[in-house]
Amino acid sequence: MELRHLRYFVELADQMHFGRAAERLFIVQPALSKQIASFERELGVQLFSRNRRKVELTPVGEALLPKAREILHDAAEMMETARRVAAGDSGAVEFGFIAPACLAYVARVLRIHSQSHPSVTVGLTEAGTSRLLEDLEHGRIDLALCRTPKSMPPWLTSHMTIEEPALLAISEDHPFATELAIPFARLEGEPLIQISQRTDADNGDYYAALAHEAGFDLSVTHEADHLHMALALVAHGLGATFVPAFAKSLLPHGVITIGVTDPTPVLQMSVLTRQASLTPVMSEFVNSVQTALKNQARPEDTATRNKAV
Repeated sequence: MELRHLRYFVELADQMHFGRAAERLFIVQPALSKQIASFERELGVQLFSRNRRKVELTPVGEALLPKAREILHDAAEMMETARRVAAGDSGAVEFGFIAPACLAYVARVLRIHSQSHPSVTVGLTEAGTSRLLEDLEHGRIDLALCRTPKSMPPWLTSHMTIEEPALLAISEDHPFATELAIPFARLEGEPLIQISQRTDADNGDYYAALAHEAGFDLSVTHEADHLHMALALVAHGLGATFVPAFAKSLLPHGVITIGVTDPTPVLQMSVLTRQASLTPVMSEFVNSVQTALKNQARPEDTATRNKAV
C-alpha cells in the first residue's frame, strides 16, 4: 500500500468526480482511474461504484475512508516530526553546568534557545565539574558548561572555551575591604575557603599552583561543597574565597568582591560533549550556548568593589 493511493482515494471520496479529483491532484483523469483500480485490486474490494452520471462510495469505501484520513494525518505528522528533528527543532537535551556560578549564563542560553526552538525540552543539572564530567561520560547529560579539565580524555570534545577573571569574595568588614584590588602575594597567611575536591578536583590545585609560584602556600581553613556554602562562611567572617566575575549576583548580604592582580586568577570554562558527532538537536543547542557566551555582557572591571544589594 502506498500513501499516494490513500491520497487519491480520499480526494476522490471528497470530490465524487474523477475529473475534479484529478485536477486537484495535478494528474490526468485516466491516471487517477488507473490508480484507484490498482488500489482496489490490492485491497481486494471495490471502493467506489461508478456509472456515467455519478461516483459513489461503496459501504466498504465508507468504512475505510475515516481510517485512510487518519493514516494520512499520522503520516503528515511523522514527516513534520522528522523534519523538525533533522533541523534540531524538536527533541530533548540534558544540560549540565557549574552550580550555581553559571546560572546567569544558563538563563541567557535558555532564552536564546527557546526563541528559536520552542519545542525542544531542556533538562538541567547543577553540579561541580567532577560530577558533570562523570555524568557526561556515562551519558546522563548531553552537554556541560564547566571548568576546563587539565587533561582532555579522548571521549570528550570541547566546542568552546572562555576565560573569566576570578575575584576575591570577602566580608565587608575584612581588612582588605577598603581596597579595590590586592596583589596575589598578599593572600599569604589569609584564611581561605576552598571548594571541595569532591566537587571540583582542579579548583584547589589551580590556586595552590599560583601561590606556589608566588613563593608561599595557601592557608585553606575550610572546604565547602558548593559556592553558596563558601559565600555563607565568608559572610560570617570565616575567610575569603575566589568567585568567578560572572557570579557576583550570588553575593549574600555583607559580602563584597575585590580584584586580585600579579597574577590575576582566571577561571577557564568549556562547553563539552562526549562526542564530536552531534545529533541535530544537540548541535543547535551547542550553537545557542556559544551565542549566549559570546554575547554575554562582560563583568564590571575587577578593580571596582561589588557589594551585594
